Amino acid sequence: MEAIHDSVFSIQENVGLFHKKRKICNFIPRIRRVYRTEDGSTLLELEIQLRASVHERVVRFEKLASFDFESSVVGAICADDQGKPTQRLVVQYLRECLCENRAQQYSSLYITRGGWHEIAGTWCFVAGGTLLGQCGSNDVGLDPELKQRHLACGPEPLDTAESVEFLLRLFLQHSAVRIPTFAFTVVTALRSVLEQEGIPPVGVLYLDGPQGVGKTTVATDFCTLYDQNGRKADIFDASSSDSAILDALASTRDRIVLLDDICNESDAADKRKRLALAAHSVRMAVNDTQRGRRRGWKTEQVRCRAGLVITGEFPLRSASELTRCIRIPIMSRMTSRSASDRMRASASLAGYLSWFAEHMTAERARLRTEFDAFCRESAQRREERLQKSLWQLAWGFDSFLRFALEIRAIDSSCRDAMRELLDKILVDIFRETVALIEELWSSDLRNLAEVIATGIAKRQLSVTRRRGCVCVPLQTLMGYLQEVSAGKICNERQVTAALRQQDLLCMDQTGKSTCKVQGQRMLRIYENKLKVRKKI
Repeated sequence: MEAIHDSVFSIQENVGLFHKKRKICNFIPRIRRVYRTEDGSTLLELEIQLRASVHERVVRFEKLASFDFESSVVGAICADDQGKPTQRLVVQYLRECLCENRAQQYSSLYITRGGWHEIAGTWCFVAGGTLLGQCGSNDVGLDPELKQRHLACGPEPLDTAESVEFLLRLFLQHSAVRIPTFAFTVVTALRSVLEQEGIPPVGVLYLDGPQGVGKTTVATDFCTLYDQNGRKADIFDASSSDSAILDALASTRDRIVLLDDICNESDAADKRKRLALAAHSVRMAVNDTQRGRRRGWKTEQVRCRAGLVITGEFPLRSASELTRCIRIPIMSRMTSRSASDRMRASASLAGYLSWFAEHMTAERARLRTEFDAFCRESAQRREERLQKSLWQLAWGFDSFLRFALEIRAIDSSCRDAMRELLDKILVDIFRETVALIEELWSSDLRNLAEVIATGIAKRQLSVTRRRGCVCVPLQTLMGYLQEVSAGKICNERQVTAALRQQDLLCMDQTGKSTCKVQGQRMLRIYENKLKVRKKI
């Protein structure tokens, strides 16, 4: 039996802990380390030796007195030979060890979430159970659940420069899909850095296209790059609840959550449910507001810390949702894929994040300067939210190219060509999204007054002015509405009913809303009720 100096406690290997030579438990508890959390709490890493087996447990200091050793470790007995509970004495022993500094311990940071952390003045990125940057793994403790995740990798480590070169060559095929998709992954990994600089969250990446073109494959190859217990992590589908997705978006920090195959051509009721889930998820991911999350009998306020990728067979149906999304249509089947693409993307991202940690000060200064310049130039422009999201993609990918150039995976001419290619892709994304927003806005009968006024102002709709009204044949009006709504407005009765409901039609004493002009019957619409849509 090993007596402890100046103490009433003693230990006997493979037997247990003794108090005044009375056995009080059949295990030997030790404090291995003392941790502090980012919120200032103190954690104890306990080592519980039960015969030949050793178990590790992490306990908050204030909950040590109520920690149940018997429930935590199978076979542990916290009682003396007469069966009298000895929990209080075991806790007393541990506190005595803590006060007298007999534990193998030192105060270090305990991390429960991945992403960027500043430790003793040094930045590092916690990629699951791996620390990327200049911070040593001995300086921190990682939550067991966090340790289960890791960036996808093969049996042998991949060379970073070779992986980056491979990835950028791959991007030359299906570049309009692959480049912005991986750029979104880079920006998501920098999300907490952008947040500290006061830059709003990037929008949701929305991949839409027919079934079988490879939407999910693209998302898993270039976005969801973490594995857990041998499976791809952070992937949800339409069967997931709002609360499950909210929990994932709040706890998944600086990495991507995939909501897969959310909008497909199912029956009408299921389709409405899927669209509602997608719309709610988009707002959770982009709106920088806190939401309530249940934790047992308590409700805690959380906000989104992750990037969200959604795949579907058709675009979202609301203009406000589209402005929160970076929409990438995939109309043809993705080809030239290999099984190593995901591991190459993971190795490239890991190398970039290590580089960014080393260049954190310079890159953040560049980010601040360039974002402020962009805001001055883009003020009062249309769809500002979407423009900011696309700018973040451009900046993130440009930062990745600076890393690739520094490690000599590419030369300056390749960097310039990739920059130019991405700029063109982002311009196309913006134009296509704005066109889709216009189409959705124009097909909404609630906007008839503005749609008609805009058509008149742009001379797309020919009218005759008469006594404070604009007169237009119903067939001419229907032709214009069908054109601007891409065929979504095609019912004459619905259009005339909407005009009446919005009090746009000028009625005579007999209740007629038409008149003959030059022998042709026309609708009479109050001109003073038509207002051209303001630019957003």
